Amino acid sequence: YQKAINDFKTAIDLSLKAKSDPKTKDPKYSPNLMPIYHSQAWCYNELGKPAEALNVLSEAISRFPFDPSLRLLRVSTCAKLNKKADIKSECQDIFAKNPDKIFPYIFRADVYKMAKDSQNAINDYSTAIAKYKAKYPHLQTELTIEQQRDYYDCYWYRADCYQDLGKKDLAGQDRKIGLEFQTREAKYRDNHQ
Repeated sequence: YQKAINDFKTAIDLSLKAKSDPKTKDPKYSPNLMPIYHSQAWCYNELGKPAEALNVLSEAISRFPFDPSLRLLRVSTCAKLNKKADIKSECQDIFAKNPDKIFPYIFRADVYKMAKDSQNAINDYSTAIAKYKAKYPHLQTELTIEQQRDYYDCYWYRADCYQDLGKKDLAGQDRKIGLEFQTREAKYRDNHQ
């Protein structure tokens, strides 16, 4: 993990310092830094250094403020440091900046799920599912198969929460819906390879 962190640092530094080619005027080579930051922070967490991970995530989020994967990793890192106020603030910030979006509900549900607060997670996953249905009444034709995954993931994660609460029938219903999507997604992949 330490060697990976060093390479991620080098990749970020080189990318940020890169300049346009003076002959061709091609813009600087700039890989997508978001997954690099994410991986670097993840490695710090694996090494048991959440404070360092938090520093990386703060820099990353200053560059990519709306990326939910960075935000979620920051929340889980704050949880390791027992920074409950920061977790609450992160959730409030996501909602404040995206008042009409669906993903804040999924994000907050994921946070509740991590905190073992299954009932509040279920409430937010249910809200996200309802918002998807309202916004995309013909979801399977309106969205690509990749875009549908977030919607169906809500069923999988909500099923886990139902299971935690001992509601096996509801968990089974949600898993059935998730499995139907996985089967359809597998067929789609087979037909498009």
